[in-house]
Amino acid sequence: MKKSAVFKRIVAMFMVLALVLAVPQFMTPVSAREVDVSDAWVAYESYKGCATYSVDKKQKYGNSAYSIKITNTGYNYAAVKKEVTLKSNTQYRYSAMIKYTGYELEPGSTGDAGGSLGVLIGTSWNVTGFNNKNKWVRLSYNFTTDDTGKATLYLRNGYPYCKGTAYYSDIRLEEVKKTTNKWDILILLVKNIDSDVVVNGESTHYNGSFSKKI
Repeated sequence: MKKSAVFKRIVAMFMVLALVLAVPQFMTPVSAREVDVSDAWVAYESYKGCATYSVDKKQKYGNSAYSIKITNTGYNYAAVKKEVTLKSNTQYRYSAMIKYTGYELEPGSTGDAGGSLGVLIGTSWNVTGFNNKNKWVRLSYNFTTDDTGKATLYLRNGYPYCKGTAYYSDIRLEEVKKTTNKWDILILLVKNIDSDVVVNGESTHYNGSFSKKI
């Protein structure tokens, strides 16, 4: 074989290898990168062993690079999880845009199923509602960390069992800033005044200048 042909084959092999490394591969553990949530999504469970996990670059929301895709080929419950360490005793909002295709609830089951989010804090398990429609819907859950600051985030498909594909895009984990309803308002009347002024339900007569902070 000519040297030029050998060289071309070597170059082609390196190009294929680079392409494989550039795309997240959903195996066990699976890996993905989304907004505010980085690597280390792990295939958590597939009760009946008929789930697949992948990255989809076509089905994505907004400016997201791709979506995480969980498909139940049979009636099943499957999920991926990610463990994070956050600030202790702090409130966070976990959310994602979710879309679903091919939804079919297991015969005999009642209620609803589809794509959802879950959060585990210590032994406290919390989940959102479901989306099983073929349109993007943002589901979110606010939670407060414990003293350890540790939490486990879940992307769930099913429960009860169902068939179909759930897409999770624009995944976010955001600290919820504390707000206050306290208002400080300074009212200044610098011109001469000779009148009753009502502040917080109390009437006071002013003759001259007036200033009041409420």
